[in-house]
Amino acid sequence: MYSMDWLVQRVRWHLDPENTNGRVFLAEEPSRKIVGHAIARIDPAEAGHAFGYLSTVFVEPRMRNQGVATLFLEHVERWFREMKMPKII
Repeated sequence: MYSMDWLVQRVRWHLDPENTNGRVFLAEEPSRKIVGHAIARIDPAEAGHAFGYLSTVFVEPRMRNQGVATLFLEHVERWFREMKMPKII
């Protein structure tokens, strides 16, 4: 759906502290082949209260229905709690 260049730039944007406080979570096979990712960030709200934003979750079709996305959500939620986010969207 998107070009690899666009995806690489998107990941880099989320990892640059000049842009946002973001994290990219990866799932790998034992061979180290990446089979999925989740991108999360902390966004400022209008009233000055930050919130956690789950931007993207992707799992390769052949790896779906094996709990990978659930693990991503658990890791992202844990990170948001560690960052003391009062709201997650």
